Amino acid sequence: MRTYAVEERLGMVWVYMPITEEEPHPIDEQLPEELVSNAFVMGGRFDPRGGNWRFACENGFDEGHAKYLHRTALWRLFKPMPTWNITRIVPKGRWIYRVQDEVYWEADFPGVGRWTNKRWWMKQPPEGTFNLGNTGATDKVDPVIESQDFPGFASLSMPGMLRIAYPNFMHYEFYVPIDADHHMYVGVMVNFKQGWDTLRFYGKYLGAIRWLFHGQFSGQDAWMVDVTDAPPEKLYRPDVSLTAWRNLSEEEYAKKLAAAGVTEPTTDTTETEG
Repeated sequence: MRTYAVEERLGMVWVYMPITEEEPHPIDEQLPEELVSNAFVMGGRFDPRGGNWRFACENGFDEGHAKYLHRTALWRLFKPMPTWNITRIVPKGRWIYRVQDEVYWEADFPGVGRWTNKRWWMKQPPEGTFNLGNTGATDKVDPVIESQDFPGFASLSMPGMLRIAYPNFMHYEFYVPIDADHHMYVGVMVNFKQGWDTLRFYGKYLGAIRWLFHGQFSGQDAWMVDVTDAPPEKLYRPDVSLTAWRNLSEEEYAKKLAAAGVTEPTTDTTETEG
């Protein structure tokens, strides 16, 4: 029976599945750098889900989806969402980042009227542009997160790893292919805390966050990915995040094939990549 290289990191088991017989990359080079070099506490969920793993990546990195899909999420009940952004994609190292150049909380739409995401029961959004978290700037930022100097709060890298930087915690999603129509979702929330502060984190996570954030909120993503069917599709301006991810995945997979001495993929990359 064939065996594979295995490493244990971050409380999880990682398996390298080679294209041919090439040696695996060092595992620490494939993980988020801030998790390798800092102490942290985490909680998360592992869920088998329907939908291709690449659709899951696209959903997580998609600029436009949260403004509509998550508008009814309890996690966002008191948190405003921007009405629209001007966003660009910036590569840095092996990651691509969504960078917000302009953020708008309300706008006039010709032929439709004025739309605002300001509500009397929600926290009032700040003025200006921000790139840490997606509901507004804050005066208090975790020193470990602040020291990373992320260009944007949402970043993505191969092989299917999403990172969302909030002011006081980090959220990661890993999408593990099972077959063309199924994947394993791994959602992890991280606080860079030690000592007694870890008990406070576990109390908040197990008491509320697990059910609100990794439950109902993430469940909306699971539903969307499961019903996604493309192509054909019609793209619009915010979909630059999707096309940037598709370019990254194809380029990185081509590099992996070349390094393994394979000139042509032997199977459909939408099913096996990663």
